[in-house]
Amino acid sequence: MKRLMLVCLLALLTLVISVPALAQEVTEVRVWIAFTDNRLDWARQVAADFNSAHPEFNVVVEGYANYEEILDATVLAIEQGNPPAVVQWFEVGTQFARDSGYFRPIEEAIAGRSEIAGVSVNLDDFIAPVRAYYTLDGVFTSMPWNSSSPILYVNTAML
Repeated sequence: MKRLMLVCLLALLTLVISVPALAQEVTEVRVWIAFTDNRLDWARQVAADFNSAHPEFNVVVEGYANYEEILDATVLAIEQGNPPAVVQWFEVGTQFARDSGYFRPIEEAIAGRSEIAGVSVNLDDFIAPVRAYYTLDGVFTSMPWNSSSPILYVNTAML
């Protein structure tokens, strides 16, 4: 009986020791963006905040000097079978991303959920022109990094 109890305690101790080890397994999420200026710093801070809130993930943000460089790096990474999870690049790359077969449309990835990891998600929050711009064949395909419109201010008295 004493031996059986010792074996049970050792088994329990092994389980208790291994559970934290299993809980510490972290999923790395590589994110590439086409900036190396303050936007890279901002993206890394957002990733750090996310990592703190979700310790089961480690989001790593890498910056590239321009859109051409990140496109070339992404194509090479896909060819080598080691692409990043998320790539931020120019809008005209949306069609290529979809046609590559590697990337999924954001609408498909969200799959109708209204919340992901405690954050509410509603693609209808985007204004119609922005949503339309990022939609291919009726599917919201890529997530806007930012969208802007030029505004011209005129001093009519001087004009």
